Amino acid sequence: MGVFSYVKLSLCCVLFFGIVLSHADTTPQNDTVSTICPQTRNPSLCRQLLKPVSNLNATNMANYMIDLAHTNAVECRRRVQRLKAEETTNLELKKRYSECWQCIDSSVSAIESGKQYMEYKNYIALTIQIIGAGSHTDQCLDTFNQPPPEPSSLPKNVKNLGDICYITSYVTHILAGDDY
Repeated sequence: MGVFSYVKLSLCCVLFFGIVLSHADTTPQNDTVSTICPQTRNPSLCRQLLKPVSNLNATNMANYMIDLAHTNAVECRRRVQRLKAEETTNLELKKRYSECWQCIDSSVSAIESGKQYMEYKNYIALTIQIIGAGSHTDQCLDTFNQPPPEPSSLPKNVKNLGDICYITSYVTHILAGDDY
């Protein structure tokens, strides 16, 4: 009976520690997604973007988001440039596209500057640049508040870019930590 109790106790311990350890492996120590996303202006997009990379450390997550913001900003700038070149009849739209192009071009520049600050581990300057990139997208969005109505889906693309920039700024803010 003593050996049987020992085997039972051993199996229970193995089962208990197996469950505890397997749960510990799947539960992140610092749930960045649940910390950051509720603070952003688009929590659902934030969860969609960060959930797949939630296992990365803050530096790798920041690099991922900076690259994503840069890719989106460059694509948005190309789209605005194309719309500006194609618009030949409505001078108000052409002016809007020109102003918006300048804003998005400034966003691209700010993100590229941020990438350099990331390399130097200057996380405060990085965060400031990324916030600036988001601010430039907001300036572009403001141009759509004036007539004529926008015939393209550009405002949606610009808003998405701004959301990505602001989500990125929350991630980079984690790197800045107590220094910010």
